Amino acid sequence: MGIQQGRPPSYYVKQRFKRNLPAVIGLWVIVLACVAAVFCFVIIPDQSPMANEMSLSLSTRKPGFSVDVLKVKKNKETEDVSIVSRIFEGKENEFREIPIDAFKLEGTEVFYREYSGLIGDTGWTNSISLADVFFAIQPDEVISEQGGDLAFTLYDGSSVTHTVSELSSDFEKRAIDKRTFLLGTDRYGRDMLSR
Repeated sequence: MGIQQGRPPSYYVKQRFKRNLPAVIGLWVIVLACVAAVFCFVIIPDQSPMANEMSLSLSTRKPGFSVDVLKVKKNKETEDVSIVSRIFEGKENEFREIPIDAFKLEGTEVFYREYSGLIGDTGWTNSISLADVFFAIQPDEVISEQGGDLAFTLYDGSSVTHTVSELSSDFEKRAIDKRTFLLGTDRYGRDMLSR
């Protein structure tokens, strides 16, 4: 008769741990919290560095608040960041997001009413060129219209021509977004879920 080898103590610890349901659930909660903390910029709505996109007109809104935003291309080069940097630090948004109540297209201009939270029509107070919504245009660039075409110079110096009908047909799909703040906003209008 040979000597029977016993099982190592770690085997008995694992078996006992597996039978303890609250301990197993607690371990999974800890693992999920660690994954969410490490990869937060992949799953949060505001993926800018430090989740710091502000809009004062959206300050201290309640959880579940929704608003339409007009996405306007920033007139500057956005810095390319590596995948690793984007996962751990975020990336600067290439669009300026303007909360709006309403908008209308008239020719080559987009007229919009910025969100204020007030009830009532305050008129069409702001406008921006249709080309400026979609493209990073050089500062103080004069956008010329000739026979339904818009001609302008991009931020990188290249000249571009697009038809007004082409830009206006894509406008609502590409430039208007619905933002929902699941946990509301802070006093600077930043998304609380992202913070």
